[in-house]
Amino acid sequence: MPAISTLRNASPYLTGWTRAYYQEKNFVADKAMTPFNVPNEVDKYATINNDHYRYDATNTDMMLKSTDKSTSSEFDIGVSSATYNLQLYREHHVVGRLEGDAASQKNIKLKETKTRGLKHHMSVYKETQFASFLFGSTNYASTNKAALSGSGIWSAAGNMGEAAFYSAYTPKYVVRSAIDTVRKTSGGLIVNKMIVGAGVHKNLTSRADFLKFLATSSDVGYDRQNRFLADLFGVDEYMPLLAVSNSAMEGATDSMGDIGGAFVALIYQPNGAVDLDAPFGMNFNRETFPFVAEWVDDWRMGATVVENYECYQFKSVSTVSGFLLTTVVS
Repeated sequence: MPAISTLRNASPYLTGWTRAYYQEKNFVADKAMTPFNVPNEVDKYATINNDHYRYDATNTDMMLKSTDKSTSSEFDIGVSSATYNLQLYREHHVVGRLEGDAASQKNIKLKETKTRGLKHHMSVYKETQFASFLFGSTNYASTNKAALSGSGIWSAAGNMGEAAFYSAYTPKYVVRSAIDTVRKTSGGLIVNKMIVGAGVHKNLTSRADFLKFLATSSDVGYDRQNRFLADLFGVDEYMPLLAVSNSAMEGATDSMGDIGGAFVALIYQPNGAVDLDAPFGMNFNRETFPFVAEWVDDWRMGATVVENYECYQFKSVSTVSGFLLTTVVS
């Protein structure tokens, strides 16, 4: 794919505008799983099994010990391949000449404002795609998922006090146990990201003990709660999925609801190169995407058409590099 500046009708200005809008705090898809840019829409990527962690006291000892007169033992690393298949997404809006002129007289940037709304709409869709992928049971091994019930459900009135930190069924105990399961099943990977649904986040941050501990923290800033919860649960990043969607048909009464439900996903997901450590998944993204194109449509009496383009796929890589908790709150 050529550079954006050479694409027909591509708008570097509006592209920059929409890319800046990725900073919306409630959208976590591209933060939890950093986009991995690829040149082709369909291609192979490497996967690796746990053979490189293998140790058998007798056989490994015999394999590795050697002399300067013998040949070394051959050990095969289990590398295979899988296929990603990116999906193209696009939609457009139209700014008529008359409405554009009227808006400019009132110092309203109508084209930019509509483009931002279009980007938000596409981001809502991407966030729902991400939530379905992240909280999808089939993306976790049978040993790496659990449904909470009864006294194990995280209520807003529970107690995470120091004496109860390591008691069974408390949030910290459940999360730490899940992190340890990932470490054992994945060959030593340590969960670094905890993504929770909006209902889970609300209950956690409503607990009296949490508010008490937060009051004693010297940390400040907008993300203070998230940083505190990351420290509490022993992860690098705590991310509440707080985005909402409107499930009503166009023209009907709005029906707003949370995209993230009563789930907690604990995943190993590096922000940089993957190397040999198998991440939970990959956010494959076509190079030069997302971008925005605009053109004047003579068939619409000179109206300006603005079209947003995205091309990506969320792909499972390792079902043991994460742990899924369901029915976390009632």
